[in-house]
Amino acid sequence: MDCSRATSQTRSPPPCERSPRACASLPGRSVGSRRIEDLGEFDLLDLIRAHLGQRLSTTVRGPGGDAAILETETGRLALSTDAAVEGVHFDLRFMSLADAGWRAVVGALGDLSAVGAEPRAVLLSCGFRGELEVASVEELFATLDALGEEEGFDLVGGDVVASPHAVFFDVVVVGRLTLSSSVDRSGARPGDLLAVTGTLGGAMAGLASLRRAGKRPSDPSPAELDYLRPGSPLRPGIALAACPIHAMTDISDGLAEELLALARANEELAFVVDPTRLPVAEGVDAEAKESGRDPAEMALSGGEDSELLLTVLPEDYSALKRALDALHPATRLTVIGEVIGAPADAPAQQRTLARSQDGEIRPLALRGFEHFRRSGR
Repeated sequence: MDCSRATSQTRSPPPCERSPRACASLPGRSVGSRRIEDLGEFDLLDLIRAHLGQRLSTTVRGPGGDAAILETETGRLALSTDAAVEGVHFDLRFMSLADAGWRAVVGALGDLSAVGAEPRAVLLSCGFRGELEVASVEELFATLDALGEEEGFDLVGGDVVASPHAVFFDVVVVGRLTLSSSVDRSGARPGDLLAVTGTLGGAMAGLASLRRAGKRPSDPSPAELDYLRPGSPLRPGIALAACPIHAMTDISDGLAEELLALARANEELAFVVDPTRLPVAEGVDAEAKESGRDPAEMALSGGEDSELLLTVLPEDYSALKRALDALHPATRLTVIGEVIGAPADAPAQQRTLARSQDGEIRPLALRGFEHFRRSGR
């Protein structure tokens, strides 16, 4: 028997058809010669999602929103994850390790607040440099335990690894949904009002102040605290989700970027913001004067404000505000714009708009934070 001939006639399937693990070892499987920086964060996420399937009926909502939703025998769970890397998300020259960890966990909790979920558990993996002082690690976890006491979650596990070049945190949050349905980014309707909780631009102003000082002050200003220890929007988010709102997301990458996220999630709709109506945080005006910037620009493009952006019908807004005032009187709610119809084929950037002082509506030129974005892209 001619073994070589027999082998050619009964050729086994390629490794990728036999095993995804075997596929991972094959060279040259990248498509084209594009770099990640050619795509940017959000186009990269779209590409990743295109490769993912959904096989389980228990997956109510997969990737693409603020949190995934899973069906369990005892109810629905919301899950999300977030990462924070030294040199990208935080700088230990002017903040403590506890500040950095607080910011990472609160950022992930913001995803739960955007779907109205009550937090139950947090898992935290940490990468530390060996020269960090043990006392700073103790302070970190004592601080996070106090945050858990305040927000109602347990830190139930995680991992600790050596990271010689940069400290990092990887956070997983698990929450419980008490409502039969959950709000997300994609439910906006024409005629809705755009509204935000709290104030905007404070974290950006605080970061600029901290960078100038080059160290953490013993008595941080309100804007510096907005950056170092942002408040969690969890409780307001849970209260708002129980009201007749149509869409909601947390403002983590800047208001301008979150408006763009709403436009991506809602085809045939445009989101019009009025910069003169933005609730500017304390310290923003002073920082704008110091840096020669416009306060409204800082409120639009500054990220990490730990607030919520939502849409609601005009006739429901007063009742919504009364409900929020009754449960969380310290949380401000401000109408900043409106939702209007738009052509189905209009790209998301052309459906993220600003109303000028003369009443004309133009595309919003400002952007918030996006990983991998190159200048001019």
